[in-house]
Amino acid sequence: MNRIVAALALALSLASTSTVALAAPRAKDAAGQQHADRKDRGDRDDKKFPMKADEFKKMVAERVGKARERLEKVISKKNMGADKAKEVRARFEAGVARLNKKVDEVTSDGTVSKEEAKEVRGLVKEMMAEHRGQHGKKHGKKR
Repeated sequence: MNRIVAALALALSLASTSTVALAAPRAKDAAGQQHADRKDRGDRDDKKFPMKADEFKKMVAERVGKARERLEKVISKKNMGADKAKEVRARFEAGVARLNKKVDEVTSDGTVSKEEAKEVRGLVKEMMAEHRGQHGKKHGKKR
């Protein structure tokens, strides 16, 4: 009986200290600014747009570079033959060409608005859906 009471008291004390810790205000960094939660990002896109065209192109080029690195890792991991790897790279480069054409279109005026960036993002999502469709039901996201 005493063990049950002791276990219950321990559980209650742990539960009450964890709720107090959760209710405590957020820690501040060295500059004294409060850290934001992931949910508190609210209007972070509004701060970036309208964006200069060269910044947008640089951002897109970095993302394409990362995607190219991932592609090369997959090619080496799966030990693809030279012909298959060449075909995969050609499809990737065709997609990059479509993307660059759209980026050139939206950056023609020197700035990129939030809506224009959404158009580029929509094109990328469309191309990813096409790519997943080539693999049938065994790959890609479940829908």
